[in-house]
Amino acid sequence: MRKVALFVEGQTEYIFIRELLLKWYEYAPQMIGMDCYRLYSYEMQPLLRSYGTKESENYYQIVNVGNDERVLGYLIEHSQIMQEKGFTLIMGLRDMYCKKYRDACQDRTIHPEINQRFIDAANFVIAQSPQADLISMHFAIMEVEAWLLALLHPDEPCDPETSIFCPADEMSRLFATYDKSEGVVESICSRFSREDFVRLNESEKCSSFTQFMDVLFRR
Repeated sequence: MRKVALFVEGQTEYIFIRELLLKWYEYAPQMIGMDCYRLYSYEMQPLLRSYGTKESENYYQIVNVGNDERVLGYLIEHSQIMQEKGFTLIMGLRDMYCKKYRDACQDRTIHPEINQRFIDAANFVIAQSPQADLISMHFAIMEVEAWLLALLHPDEPCDPETSIFCPADEMSRLFATYDKSEGVVESICSRFSREDFVRLNESEKCSSFTQFMDVLFRR
């Protein structure tokens, strides 16, 4: 049995990952168990969307940390506890786009060297942890909305990961109601099937999604 802990930046990432996992295992409770939480004032509050049991063949615990800068730190702080609870993989997911990134580039242009600088800094922190072998940190480039755009427009030749500096703004332009609220994100993610995720994973778009999927399902 696999036990995977996922610490994510916010509500959009939480809903996206939850729907991805449920669709991937086709809602089979013998294949997937899931518990979901949000971090609120340093307290883990259970969310209503749990599924299966801890005895399912693949068990996932998703924690919405609620802040991009806290994902890695909270993950590191709790990695020993997660290891003691039998988790064999501890993953983090946050957007590359953030205030520090805007301050670093200033021209609203995607800079691969700045992306790599952020990734290297995270990996350096992870390397200091006794649980480093269990930890895998991921950045959605530039935001998880780039993955949404690629799923919504699979025939669009443009790769949103390399061409759209702020994908959430593009989502707002395409969907007047897009405000990252729970209902709106739920509605969008409910459109996707397992085949949609497979298609994106096998495409040449959104390499950060492919890298995330490779670790999530193969490690």
